[in-house]
Amino acid sequence: MASKLLSVAGTLAAVLASGELRAEALDIAHEDLEVLPLSEVSTGQRGYGLTTFQGTEPERFEFEVIGINRNFLPKMDLILVKSDDPKLEVSGFWRGMSGSPLFIDGKLAC
Repeated sequence: MASKLLSVAGTLAAVLASGELRAEALDIAHEDLEVLPLSEVSTGQRGYGLTTFQGTEPERFEFEVIGINRNFLPKMDLILVKSDDPKLEVSGFWRGMSGSPLFIDGKLAC
């Protein structure tokens, strides 16, 4: 099974650094979410994401961080990840996943 690659737009300075993200906004059954600063993200870390592959029920998928691309665009960093999760075989990682939360060490990464 081939790995899928994802470039996750990590506008961490504006969106995540605010610490204002709440579970209600993400429709996730958690209390206040702790945000993982980009400075704590490193190659080799594993995490999971939540997205809808079909219907409206979010499903979990696994990924591994393979790098960070700083200043990909002005004031925008990218967290590069790969996944061997079979749920991504058909759709790939990027199609329709904008806004799907990614977690590392139980904290919201982007």
